[in-house]
Amino acid sequence: MKRMRTVLGLLLFATLTACGEDERLAPAPGNLTRGLSALWGSARDDVWAVGEAGMILHFDGATWSAVESGTSQTLLDVWGSGRDDVWAVGEAGTVAHWDGQSWSAASNDETAVLLTVWGSGADRVWVGGLSAGNGYLWAWDGEAWDYERVPNASSVWDIWGTGPNDAWMAGTLWTPQGQGLLYHFDGTLWDVTTYDGASLRTGWSSGQDDVWVAAFDSPLQHWDGGAWSTPGGADERLFGMWGTSGRDVWTAGAKGRVLHFDGSAWNHVPTGTDEFLWSIWGSAENDVWIAGSAGVLLHWDGTKITSPPLT
Repeated sequence: MKRMRTVLGLLLFATLTACGEDERLAPAPGNLTRGLSALWGSARDDVWAVGEAGMILHFDGATWSAVESGTSQTLLDVWGSGRDDVWAVGEAGTVAHWDGQSWSAASNDETAVLLTVWGSGADRVWVGGLSAGNGYLWAWDGEAWDYERVPNASSVWDIWGTGPNDAWMAGTLWTPQGQGLLYHFDGTLWDVTTYDGASLRTGWSSGQDDVWVAAFDSPLQHWDGGAWSTPGGADERLFGMWGTSGRDVWTAGAKGRVLHFDGSAWNHVPTGTDEFLWSIWGSAENDVWIAGSAGVLLHWDGTKITSPPLT
């Protein structure tokens, strides 16, 4: 695979512990004994959750069940192009793949921590993270992995997008202030954006003129295609974001915080927990899952958030 063209001049991040790694690995109550790091699904009846010590759970629309992952490394993110093509990444350079029948796992670089995975299809998948204090970007073309260092970056925390010609990469640059990096992929190359704020942890967008980003320790910011703005009501430490449209955006973070954007304002949604919430994903406005430390797994049904029983 040809090396991806990158016009990257990126920035610095601290460590996983600074973002609450200790909380992520806290023991869970009941029959779920490990912390959860990330969620993704292809449909209401096909949802995956990954977490500590290689834990992978699957929801079939009725119940959650454990699935053998093939690794004991902590998994930090999950994404797929469909029911039979799902990727999970994590510590020690671990990359695991689901082919519709079973998971297989391997390590590309034992010094790496892979923090995020996203793609626009089965033959275009990106993985971001860090190795030896530098930000790295991995790319899958359907046959093999290629990777390269992201210049001046200490970490790549999140990758997301709406399609093959609209993807975003967020993280931290090597600067004394820990400035945030935000790059956009137009289908040909990654290029710098006008963002000049603090280190970024996560983001979500419905298109190139509707982009939300969350800094590690700063309020949410929004790009409308022409300028950045900071809305009120979202001054939180946030770790995961997801939405169905510009009028239905969710984000989750520290101390059980969940916020919802209805197109005009961000509002708090009660969760009943003080645990750190690391990931949020849904199939529709009335079907949203939230996962976090201590094995917390919550569900929004369009009216309220509940903690469904696990079998």
